[in-house]
Amino acid sequence: MSEKNLVLVQHFYEDVFAAGKMNSAAIDHYLAADFVGHDLPPGLNGREGFKKFVGMLATSFSDTTRIEAHEIIGNGDKIVVRWSSTARHTGEFMGIPATHQRITLKGIDIFRLAEGKIADLWQEMDILGILQQISGPLPGESSVEEVYRC
Repeated sequence: MSEKNLVLVQHFYEDVFAAGKMNSAAIDHYLAADFVGHDLPPGLNGREGFKKFVGMLATSFSDTTRIEAHEIIGNGDKIVVRWSSTARHTGEFMGIPATHQRITLKGIDIFRLAEGKIADLWQEMDILGILQQISGPLPGESSVEEVYRC
């Protein structure tokens, strides 16, 4: 993994997802003009779509802590980051009104970099985990142990 690419991804997390808030203004600096967010919600495309997505998250979750990178793996023009952060649920998320609970967000991001910018991003976030933290067990669930029993 190129040291330059690693530094760019680290700065992306620090600047866009700054502790306590999300900075959509920093996005243009890091994302390529033809950026593709492969896992953005339907109807959101490119840099502008990513900005809207970040804005949606910022509306639902505030008081966000710095993103902690637990593992960073690189190969050629790709970098994979397994991360976590905490936030407070202060706005509606997927139809669930604010609970003001402190939650943990977890995810894995795969970046493809080109010409000093993030060209592609595949993002897997533990949405089920978020929903369980803000609404309790899903219908039919009584515990995590019961869900995973063999």
